[in-house]
Amino acid sequence: MASSSSAPAGTPFAALHTYFLSPTGSDGNNGTSATACGTNCGPWQTPKHSVQCGDVIIVAAGTYSADQFGVGSWGTVSSCPSTTGGIGGTGGIYFATVLCVGPKITSCDVNGGSNEAFRIDQSNWAAEGFYGTQLASANGGCYSATSETTASLHHIAFINDIAVNCALAGFDSYSWNGLTGGVDQQAVVGTITFNGAPSTNGTGLCGSGISLIPVNGPDTSAGTHVFVAGSFAYKNINAPVGAGCNTDGEGLIFDSWGIFSYRNQAVVEQNAFWANGSAGFEAFPQGNHSSQDEAPIVAFNNTTYGDYQDPKNPGGGELFFNQIYPTGTGSYTITNNIFEATMGSAGNNGTTTVRGAEIDCINSCSQVNISGNYIWNSNPPTTTTTGGENTHAWISNVDSGAAWPWGPNTYNDPGLANPGALLTAAPNCSSYATTTACMAGLGVVADLMPSGGAIGKGYQPPGACTADAYFPTWLKGVVYLSWDGSSLTENSGLITKPCNL
Repeated sequence: MASSSSAPAGTPFAALHTYFLSPTGSDGNNGTSATACGTNCGPWQTPKHSVQCGDVIIVAAGTYSADQFGVGSWGTVSSCPSTTGGIGGTGGIYFATVLCVGPKITSCDVNGGSNEAFRIDQSNWAAEGFYGTQLASANGGCYSATSETTASLHHIAFINDIAVNCALAGFDSYSWNGLTGGVDQQAVVGTITFNGAPSTNGTGLCGSGISLIPVNGPDTSAGTHVFVAGSFAYKNINAPVGAGCNTDGEGLIFDSWGIFSYRNQAVVEQNAFWANGSAGFEAFPQGNHSSQDEAPIVAFNNTTYGDYQDPKNPGGGELFFNQIYPTGTGSYTITNNIFEATMGSAGNNGTTTVRGAEIDCINSCSQVNISGNYIWNSNPPTTTTTGGENTHAWISNVDSGAAWPWGPNTYNDPGLANPGALLTAAPNCSSYATTTACMAGLGVVADLMPSGGAIGKGYQPPGACTADAYFPTWLKGVVYLSWDGSSLTENSGLITKPCNL
């Protein structure tokens, strides 16, 4: 895939092995592109094959179903990370990759119907360049990752993918049985989610654009374990009827992490969320309020705008930390973002207030740093101070009034270029080869550009490589891949990456 209609020059990527998959393939084939080389020649039908880290499965353009990428469709991946191949032949690749070869981001259409379009249920898989959809009454989300045993999976990534008209989420991860089994080391990079959360299946579950519930895996190393970057999520609103639940509909939610005592670092950077039913970004750890909110969460260079479009939502803030209680290594560091609310109340229902940021911190509030951001509610009458409709802070169940104890911010208009023109319909990305190029071509990137003192804050279009200590080293070589018919490259243009990764 490329950032325009043709692939840019990229860094050569040497696949350990290259296989092929097509809508009409067979898992009895040998995974080659040839069909006239003897018995069992030709592409596979699914990725349910034993492969190795550094392998790439080239997926032909066409229409696919949940039978090809859904539950039980994934093979085991061994020899991770790779020791050869990849970038410069040095290995270090943590994934086997299924890669749609386009040429457009809509070229591989995966319709899950009543099921998940993707359900990655084995470790060390990346899915790149797909367009996923399903019925609003489906059981699950468009792109899901979870174990189907009590074992924990690790290293699952969705990169340069689109989710349109889903059920419970555009992209999600969750525990298989509610207590154990799930995913650590997960990434959602360069994605688009539209209408990903109507949840009309009557299960009582609420959906969101991106909803991640990780579990602790065997790798306890430092560094980022959950990474959400370069993603666009909008108009993810819970249905007014069906599930009987309208407490979600966020652009991105880190949900129920405290229940699992999740302790690894999560990073949210270079994203844009707008016109969702609930918050742009919410963390809601739940669990035991004395000891379990243990994950360091870092968010920078994100823009949220004009969310809380659901009139049945109870309200909150564009940035909403709902009953957090960081303990141990747990912390929240939120800086260089733009949080602009536009609603006086959720869905203009006249009863629930919407703010630029709302934080309910139950204990260990000294481990919260929310500073250097633009936080504002542009719904008249406006104010350039804390409190009012800009901020709301609760500390250990006590309303702090206009006080904001977590650092200095700017409470004023970030001067977004044209937010009233932001996309509210399904994205037509049929002329583009990456999600970022589509959002730029449809005007979203330009509409969100700030001005004045806010320049450099919030979402920024991808630029030249730069230092980023939070970028996971385990994503080396796979953000993002392109195939020109004979060779692979890893390219820039999806997000701003570190120069050495």
